[in-house]
Parts: sequence; structure tokens; C-alpha cells
Amino acid sequence: MRLILMAGPVVMTVSLMSACQSTVATNADKGVKAYLADDYATAIEKWRPPAEAGDSESQLYLGMMYFNGNGVKRNHVIAYMWANLAANQGNKASFRIRDFISSNMTKAQIAEGQRLSRECLARNYKNCAR
Repeated sequence: MRLILMAGPVVMTVSLMSACQSTVATNADKGVKAYLADDYATAIEKWRPPAEAGDSESQLYLGMMYFNGNGVKRNHVIAYMWANLAANQGNKASFRIRDFISSNMTKAQIAEGQRLSRECLARNYKNCAR
């Protein structure tokens, strides 16, 4: 299954992790279904717990939600933070998306996104910026 998230004029395609029986995968799948139904509040509700459990796909999805302002106030700094956290785990799509997000940011905003990433990592992904 592939999820297409809009990033300005560019379409970013993100592969959804293969289905498994874990809660993380189940919530990520439910988040995708909600997103595709334009139910952004539910998508965020389903993606935040796996993201805060360290799931890089859910982190990337949250980043794109913040970048686009789907169900949340548009915030490039928080979008960058989530994409950066996913990229730091080796999520290949996240590198491109993080770079795209940063191309729409000032140096100060990027520095703030990196600071938030470090704080989030120090808390083991719990209570990351919202």
C-alpha cells in the first residue's frame, strides 16, 4: 500500500510498512485509512502513539501532516522535527522529505527543528512537540 501526501506542488509518496500484527502497524494502517478519508483528526490520533513509540513511518506521516496543515496548524518546524526523527532512524523517504521541508524554512527554523528533535530523542520520543 502506498500513501500519497501532498507537499506544496510536489507529491511525496511514502511506502507504508508491511502489515503485521503489532499495535504499531495496526495504528499506522488505521491512520492511513483515516487520512485517505480526509479524517485528519483520527489519522493524527492513530499515528501519534506509534510515532512516540519510535515508528519512523508514523513519524514521517505526522511530519507531512504538520507540513500541509492537515488536521493541525501548519508548522514547518514541527514537520521538520518529525521528518528528522524518522530520517535519523534511516527511513529513506524521510531524508528527501526532510530536505524538501527545510527548503521552505529559514536557518533559524531549521535550528529550532533540530533542537526539538534532540529533545524528543532525549525523552525517547515521548511528549514531542505538538
